[in-house]
Amino acid sequence: MFRVVNFIGKLLGGAEAAGESILHAVRALIAHPAMAPETRTLRYRVFAPVARRLARRLLDVLRDVPEEAANSLGENHDLRRLFLILDLGIANLRGIFAGDILANGFDCINNEDYSDWLKRHKCHYPWSPPVKAIYDVGFSFEKGKTDDADGPADRPKSASFEAMLVFFGYRGSYVYKMQSGMGDTIFTPFYLALRHRGVKFKFFHRVRNLCVAADQIDAIEMDQQATLKPGVAEYKPLYPVLGLPCWPNHPCYDQLVEGDVLKQQRINLESARSGWNGQPIKLRRGVDFDKVVLGISVGAFPYICRQLMEARTDWADMVNNIATVQTQSF
Repeated sequence: MFRVVNFIGKLLGGAEAAGESILHAVRALIAHPAMAPETRTLRYRVFAPVARRLARRLLDVLRDVPEEAANSLGENHDLRRLFLILDLGIANLRGIFAGDILANGFDCINNEDYSDWLKRHKCHYPWSPPVKAIYDVGFSFEKGKTDDADGPADRPKSASFEAMLVFFGYRGSYVYKMQSGMGDTIFTPFYLALRHRGVKFKFFHRVRNLCVAADQIDAIEMDQQATLKPGVAEYKPLYPVLGLPCWPNHPCYDQLVEGDVLKQQRINLESARSGWNGQPIKLRRGVDFDKVVLGISVGAFPYICRQLMEARTDWADMVNNIATVQTQSF
C-alpha cells in the first residue's frame, strides 16, 4: 500500500505538488461547464458517470489502506501529507456524487458542518491539518472557543463551517498573503477609487439607532464624534508608509477641533464603551438619504436595530441566531 500511495504521488508530480493537484482537480470538476445545475446536457450525462467511476477507483485504493499503515505514514512526512490530501480529496468526491451536488448545487448541504460531512463520507481524518486550516482562516468557531474537543484528533464542538461552499468557491489560490495590513491592502484602494468617483466621506459618525416606520428605515440617529478645524475642508485619513498610503491606528488629531482632548485622554472612538458621545444628529429618509446600506457588524445590531427587530421577525431571527467571533489584531 505504501508503494501504491507513493506511485500516485509520483504520477501527480511528487508528494509536494500532489495535494494541490488533487484539490484543484476536484475544484476543476465543480467548475466544469457541463456541471452547471441548469445543464442536463449530453456532456453531463457522459461526463458524470466517468467521474463517478474514477472517484470510486481512487476511493478503493484508499479504503484498502489498513489503519495501521495510515498511522505509520507519520514516519514519512511527504507520504503522510499526500495521504491526508488524497483522503480529503476522495471524501469530497464521494460526497459530491453521493448528494448529486453537481446538479443540485451546494445549498443542498448548506445545513451540515464541513468536517461532519467529510466524516459521513468516510474521510479517515476529517479534522486533519488542511481541514483545520479552513476553519482557522475563517474564524469558524462560535465565540472563538477552540478547546472543547473530545481529543486532539476530534473537531471542537464549537467549530462550525458550511460544507463545501467556501472551499470550492475560491478563484486562483485559496488564500493569498497580503504584503501589508488589511486596511491598507484592501480598503485603501476602495476608499481612493470611490473618492475619485465623487463619493463624499464623512468620518467620526457613530450610529446610535435605526428608526423604523412603515416597515422601512425612516431615520438614522447618530453622534458626530469630532469636527474639522477651520480651514480643513475634508478629513484626510491616510498617511504614507514607504510610499504606501496607510490608515493610522488613531485619528489624525491635527485635523480635528477635539484632537488634543482625544489624544490626551486616549479616547478610542471605535469603542462603544469609550464614554465619548459627541453631538447628536438625525438623518431623515427623503431629506438626507433615499437608501441605506448597513455595513455594521451583526454583533452591534441588538443595540442599534431594536426597532427593526421588533418590526420584522425575519430580521430578529437573523440577529438572534447568527453567532459572531471576536478577533484581536496585533
